[in-house]
Amino acid sequence: MTLDGQALIKDPEAAGPGLLQRQDLATSNQSRTALEHPTLKRILNIVFASSSAGEDSGRGSHDTSPPADDRPVPLIAPHPYKWLRAVGPGGNTGPHVDRVYFPDLHTIWIPLGDVPTNLGSMIVARRSHKSPAFTTFQDAQSRKTLGKDGTHSGYATNDPNDIAELFDVQPRAALEWVTDDVEMGDVVVLHNRTLHMTATNTMEPPTWRISCDTRWFIDSPES
Repeated sequence: MTLDGQALIKDPEAAGPGLLQRQDLATSNQSRTALEHPTLKRILNIVFASSSAGEDSGRGSHDTSPPADDRPVPLIAPHPYKWLRAVGPGGNTGPHVDRVYFPDLHTIWIPLGDVPTNLGSMIVARRSHKSPAFTTFQDAQSRKTLGKDGTHSGYATNDPNDIAELFDVQPRAALEWVTDDVEMGDVVVLHNRTLHMTATNTMEPPTWRISCDTRWFIDSPES
């Protein structure tokens, strides 16, 4: 996909309901039933066991069969904090890798409702977590330090169209952005080296996108 029409970064939760601070909601027993569902752990087992065996981890979320017996099974545990988010009209999240914020955690992004692309679905740079084309980019992110804002200072840039040139991605075609509409029950698994962002919320009539980032400790050779 191209990023024509993707707005420059705007605070995704400005003037919002402040769901990030509502840990009473995010960590309630009812929420934990969904956000720490055993199926999520099975998905992570599949993805990270496959990765450590040298395979591409791009299996669908509906494939929850256990890894083959000869694959190392990673040790997995959820982080107790849940990043519940409400992203309003015109909001988006800038391009970044999660290891800038959470060096030892990986992410499952969970839409809490149907999220078409124009409501702010996830956009991922394919194979950016391991392709040699992103070596300069990954080196730069490993040296990045967060400023007092704790969020925007972790972005790779404010304009995702600049990434290939700023970080010498070679060949340029290696920077391939992919996205899709997602539905209730879908999840997106993100390695902490994966370059990603969200689409701008341009939904009409204006609608808030509700989602949750869950972070996971994963003890595996690939993590």
